Amino acid sequence: DKDVLDLMYDEFAVIDEAVITYKEKLKSFDEEPKNIAQNRKAFVDATLQENNEYLKNMLYVLAENRNLAIISEVFRAFQGLYNQHYNQDFATVESVYELSPEELDKVGESLIQRTGLERVILTNEINPALIGGLRTTVG
Repeated sequence: DKDVLDLMYDEFAVIDEAVITYKEKLKSFDEEPKNIAQNRKAFVDATLQENNEYLKNMLYVLAENRNLAIISEVFRAFQGLYNQHYNQDFATVESVYELSPEELDKVGESLIQRTGLERVILTNEINPALIGGLRTTVG
């Protein structure tokens, strides 16, 4: 179901963003022998009360197997499959100066034509080392 997939992606993205600064603490929590599986599941319940059942079940599996520290890696894999499902991908556009929205739209249209993707999610990075022009990286 498209709505469930999109909801899971949105919620998982929020969780991924939230755990970035706590990766080492999650690793310590995973490795602590006193934290039995029930305690780790209770941690998931306490911190992620409002999430959908599919996401919560996946986090239970990570907690049960002492893998909460790899949430970001799991999200990246999920993100890749999500993008593949929707025929979209991320692209970085490097330029000497910040591109206007119109310029980014033109670059995006060009990348869509060249890659066959339906959608390209662009990020503009300033790179003063470039002599001129643009450098794009898709994926």
